[in-house]
Amino acid sequence: MNEKIYLDADATIINTPTVWCEKINKHYNTNYTPKDQIHYSYFQDVLGKECEFWREENFYDDVYPYLKAQWFVERLKTMYGEKNVTIVTWSDSKQLEESKNKILSYYFDIPKKRIIHTRNKWKYTYDGFLVDDHKEHILDHVNQNGKLGFLFNLNNSFGWNVMTEDHPLIKKVTSYNEIIDYLLNC
Repeated sequence: MNEKIYLDADATIINTPTVWCEKINKHYNTNYTPKDQIHYSYFQDVLGKECEFWREENFYDDVYPYLKAQWFVERLKTMYGEKNVTIVTWSDSKQLEESKNKILSYYFDIPKKRIIHTRNKWKYTYDGFLVDDHKEHILDHVNQNGKLGFLFNLNNSFGWNVMTEDHPLIKKVTSYNEIIDYLLNC
């Protein structure tokens, strides 16, 4: 396969939303889940900026891969070649970039040179597929690059990426197996 595959990190292969909700729930004595977060700034709108625990220096110390995420990344490396699997993610600061790079390298054996931190993912994904939980990133990717995008909502557990409109280049998926099956059969 000549295509490259680009993977978002947060809420795609690592459990950032779950950890954020756990920290919010502990601090505010609430019971939020990622499904409650109906848009990216929902918790900030409801609880205020002080709930942005994901900006803390040690936040990523508590983050780990979703079940089957490591298998998924290894399977993609086998299918596309290790050098054709790249992480495209956004981090709020250099400190968070380094912290995120550390866990991505550790859990997924992705070298730092293949981890791109950017808000404008479409500028880097022009030559391959994108898997992301954020519909705006997927829409930018397919509209700017004309390439397939997988809008990822693990087991339908996220509230922010519901997309009602259809697009011929966007595949809505809820598992890693769905993505692998599609790629094997396209």
